[in-house]
This record gives sequence, C-alpha cells and structure tokens, in this order.
Amino acid sequence: RLRRRRCLWLSHAAIPMSQDVPVPEPADGEALVRVLISAVCATDIEIMKGYMGFTGIVGHEFVGV
Repeated sequence: RLRRRRCLWLSHAAIPMSQDVPVPEPADGEALVRVLISAVCATDIEIMKGYMGFTGIVGHEFVGV
C-alpha cells in the first residue's frame, strides 16, 4: 500500500489548500518522523510571498514522534 501525506505545496507563488504526496523513504542513517502538528513561521510567510523563488513543501516548525 502506498502511504501518502497531506501538505501545503508552494509552486509559482500559488498554494493549493492541501496536496497528497508520497511519504518519503528514509535513507540509511535517517529517521522518518510522524508529524503530529505543524505550523509556519515568519520565514515561511516570506517564502509564500515569493522570497527566493522557493518551490516545495512549506513549514518546518513541527512536533512529531
């Protein structure tokens, strides 16, 4: 069964409400963390306004196990 996760994906300064994307497979020496709650910070807001032309999943403030 393919596992999927929901996220906010930023692309060309447009943010869909949520998008299902595959759960990544951790490489050797890495761990996969189940995120329980997440938030955005001031940097994420600047990225969403177009700072640095970022494309990808926004948010790096999270709590997980």
